[in-house]
Parts: sequence; structure tokens; C-alpha cells
Amino acid sequence: MVKLNWSRGNSLGLASIYLGILGFIQIIFMVIATYGMQIGSRPVIIIIPVGVIIATFYSTIILFEANTSMVQFRNTHKYKKKVKKRTSKKQILDYISVLWKNPFIQPVFYTTLVFCAFFGLSYLIFKIFIDDISILFVIAENFGGWASLIFANYIERSTGMKTR
Repeated sequence: MVKLNWSRGNSLGLASIYLGILGFIQIIFMVIATYGMQIGSRPVIIIIPVGVIIATFYSTIILFEANTSMVQFRNTHKYKKKVKKRTSKKQILDYISVLWKNPFIQPVFYTTLVFCAFFGLSYLIFKIFIDDISILFVIAENFGGWASLIFANYIERSTGMKTR
């Protein structure tokens, strides 16, 4: 398994980019909570998303390291992909495909997707039982953060088993 030093060199810049992207995503959730859900409690709006930023940042780092080790494993075992000729009609789809397969974008996308899915799902489920919206927001944020960490841990373990 590849472990990078995230406090020095090129990895520090990448870590800063990941932290900024995940912070921006949480700012969107903070705005939705403030204006959409009418939550007026400042500690709920500020402290909980900061913890979720840290959790999603850590899961993004785990996913990036797992993806890097899988790429190195494929390169050492020389799995080669067939190169197809590109047609002019498919250039836009090829560009999207390149972005989709980019090892720097995938961890943020997967973490955000899992977080948003579990945030929305837990919000809808617990809305039946809890009337206080601020408590509901805290529970949904925590469920989304924990789900992204569990997902990243699962991907890391399955990648570790494949590369052994």
C-alpha cells in the first residue's frame, strides 16, 4: 500500500487542493442549512461542517492512496489497454471520460457522492422521527461523514487484498 507524506512536497499542494474542494462543498451545505432549512444556531452551522470537512478530507486521502497503489500494481503487472482511434463525434465524450478516469478527481468525486447520498438518505429517514431541524442537520452530517470514512476504508481494504 502506498503511503504518501502529505505534509511535504507535492503532496502538500494536492492536500491543500482537496481540503479546499471539500471545504467549498461544505460551504454549500452550510448555505443550504442557513437559508434553506432556516437553522440559526451558529455552532451547528460552523462546528459540525468543520468536523465533516476533516472526515471527508481523510477519506479522500485514503481513496487517493488506494487508487495510487492500484495504478502501481497494474503498471508492474503490465496490464495494457487497447488504444482506440478517436472520431471527431466522440471527442467531448472522450474528454469527459478522461476527467472521469483522472486519479486526482476520482477520490473527491467518490467521497462527495457517498457523503451526499448518505446525508440525503439519513435526513429523509430521520425527518420522520425528529422534529428539530438543527438536530436533524447534525445527525445527517455525521452520517454522511461516517459513511464516507467507512466507504474509503472498504475501498482501501479491497485494494490491499487485490494488490497482495
